[in-house]
Amino acid sequence: FLSSLGPLIGDVMYINSIKILGSGLAVILSYTYVFVAQLAAYVLGESVGLGTVLGSVPAFLGVVVALGLDTRTVRGAEFTWGIISAVLTAFTWGISAPLIRYALNYVDVVTLFVLRLLIIWLLLAPPIPRVLKMLRNVDVVKALLISGTVGWGIGMLLFIYSVSCIGSSNTAIGTALVPVLTVIFSSTLLRKRIAANVVVGAGLVAAGIALSAAL
Repeated sequence: FLSSLGPLIGDVMYINSIKILGSGLAVILSYTYVFVAQLAAYVLGESVGLGTVLGSVPAFLGVVVALGLDTRTVRGAEFTWGIISAVLTAFTWGISAPLIRYALNYVDVVTLFVLRLLIIWLLLAPPIPRVLKMLRNVDVVKALLISGTVGWGIGMLLFIYSVSCIGSSNTAIGTALVPVLTVIFSSTLLRKRIAANVVVGAGLVAAGIALSAAL
């Protein structure tokens, strides 16, 4: 159950922080989880090498450079709640990854994947009348099938498999590519020119991943 904290709490808080703060500051604060994951992994007895620690720095800087620090003009309690949401995202994602590695001591990758999906489904979308009514909408079903299959289906399975192969902290560093690739794919689909800072950010993330793998 604890290994499901990332998608259960983290993903919800992540969406909330982006909604309040905008994609710049919210994503940057949330992706400090690469450092939280290292600390949590160390506490749980997982080996955290020097390459992982060093590689996380350029990887995180790559996210900062690619997305920038632009924020929405919110102040007061709303801004505070946005910051708290991003911090909660970093914390829950950060502890979830090492807990996956710990859980793999008792079950295999596919079993853990299925169990996590069942927990998430039962807690976030239980078969109650309100949820069942939403599923009558064809557009909602299409969106769920597309995002659910790619994000929480293929993505989650590959994430767990990666943790089983290279550990949670190295896997966390690799996911720093996600927000950078999102900007690149969005620009490509919208036929917009990819900004120089995005290219530089992608290079920094790639350097961080290479450094963590080499040392």
